[in-house]
Amino acid sequence: MNPGQERIDGSDFEEPMEVEVPVSALRKRDVDKLWNFLMYGCPRTTVHIPQNRDLEDKVVDVILRLIALGAGETVIDGIRKAATGHGKRDDSDHTLDDSPATCLKYPVLYALAVCIKSNNPATKKKAYDCLLEVCTIPSYLFLFLFLYYRMCLNEAAQISEHPKKPSWPKSFRKTIKKWYTQFDPLKLAHLVTKYRSRYGWSHKKVLRLAHIGHDRVDSRGRGFVIKYILSGLLEAKNTYDQDPDPKVTEVREYLEAVEYVRRFDYRKEEDGSEGLKTLLEKIKINELAWEHVQTYVLKSPLIWRTLLVTMPPLALIRNLSRLSYLGLLTPGSNEPTIEERIVCERLQKRDALLAAKIHPMTILIAISRYTTGQNQRNKRWSINEAVRRCLWAAFCTSYEMFHPTGKNLLVALNINTRMLCPVIASPALSSKMAAVAIAKIFHEVEGNQRVNCIKFDSSSEAVDMTRDVVTITETFPRVEGQTDFTVPFTYARNGGLNVDAFVILSDFVNDDQIGKLRRGLSDYCAQHVGRRIKLVIIGLTSTELSEVDPEGEENLLVVPGIDINSLRKVTDFIALELDNENALYQMLQSLNIVTR
Repeated sequence: MNPGQERIDGSDFEEPMEVEVPVSALRKRDVDKLWNFLMYGCPRTTVHIPQNRDLEDKVVDVILRLIALGAGETVIDGIRKAATGHGKRDDSDHTLDDSPATCLKYPVLYALAVCIKSNNPATKKKAYDCLLEVCTIPSYLFLFLFLYYRMCLNEAAQISEHPKKPSWPKSFRKTIKKWYTQFDPLKLAHLVTKYRSRYGWSHKKVLRLAHIGHDRVDSRGRGFVIKYILSGLLEAKNTYDQDPDPKVTEVREYLEAVEYVRRFDYRKEEDGSEGLKTLLEKIKINELAWEHVQTYVLKSPLIWRTLLVTMPPLALIRNLSRLSYLGLLTPGSNEPTIEERIVCERLQKRDALLAAKIHPMTILIAISRYTTGQNQRNKRWSINEAVRRCLWAAFCTSYEMFHPTGKNLLVALNINTRMLCPVIASPALSSKMAAVAIAKIFHEVEGNQRVNCIKFDSSSEAVDMTRDVVTITETFPRVEGQTDFTVPFTYARNGGLNVDAFVILSDFVNDDQIGKLRRGLSDYCAQHVGRRIKLVIIGLTSTELSEVDPEGEENLLVVPGIDINSLRKVTDFIALELDNENALYQMLQSLNIVTR
């Protein structure tokens, strides 16, 4: 380390030793590992579902080698592009604050933590700036701190048997302060009360470690929020009692409403009481989320009637089962209830659904859960047909969030009886319906001219994708026996299809079956020399698949299970032209990378 160079927590990673390497020593496999890690969450083209994420230490070595070769700033640009899609911050990203897409930040924040822990000042500076762009809500910030702190502790444990708790250097504290001061005071108050803690971190803990006090911020409105976090509402009101700033007044009134709702004892109130009326009024006026309300209070239908008015579309879809077993959506009456009308109207608002960026798979999972009529806690409800129809309409509307890949696809659905098993990560959804829904999404987004859908076992048959998902699923036969995984490629060859990517949807896919699929792809590629043809294998009931061979890895994507995040990566993988379209990959290919 250079003299005077700032150390992170006194426990940084060691930089790789300097080695003279000619251009011919480029290690393409290392390049692929970093790219795959940023795009798919692991250093190989296998998408891990959130429950089974496995971040390999080898990625740390790859990133540090790139930094040592002077490419640290460019790597940060790549991280930003992987996180935001186009290297730009989306001002509407806060609409994703309830979305399971949060887990997509995991590999990005992990790589960012490695860059911040490096000893390269230029890389660290850009990484700090990138952190402000990537961590748009507290959940992301807490996840980053969890990963960063864990790295610090692991490094300290290797140095000493009794490691000290790592402290934050000035540049790190300054970045955390920027994060809290970048928001409008009212927006900051909303975020810190909705996301009070995650991953073992709370705002109070972060502010203390970053040495941020109410008197160290540039706005009295933000200062009030900081004082509230550190000392509570009473101390904040005493400190800013005579402050005429309208922002202080606005924040104080909002936080008073939040505290009233948090501390309200619903069990001591009767329906129609003044206290209950005040509670409902504060929720409505301040547009509070259900996360602001105590858990036991959420058992009241009155509370949900009020929350329903301002509830974001995604939260509404996720809470349909709860609304149903509380009796707000019970079918049977001649006239729909007020709650039923509100739900149906909101599920049919195209612009609101698209603005919320709700993924089709999210809606499909919600449909599967709702139509079971029972949850894991044995709560039961009657299925409202009007709500069910509106959910399917919302599913069709959500297609519009996808952009066509512009590729010719062959989507092959295995119809073995094992496809009746539930999908990994989505137990309420059968593999068969998930496979049909994925095929339907490709068909609607790409168009009938570009997508061929077939069902296969030992033979193949074209599927009419113009019908709805339920109808298509019900027409699938129950087939026993072995599945021939070369059938999709035979179908493409015999039909003279010009396929750019094969998408195989099956249940459990083992190594032997992956080998057969790769050989089938090789045979098909032999007749289409000079073209890059991709293969996507989705094992809907697989928990984990073994690592694929490094040779030809860029043309193969293996997905165990399926959720909204991995499906998004499937479409990105199909659309991506590594050699021509991706600046990060071009940069990595041109670097001198060597294994120590």
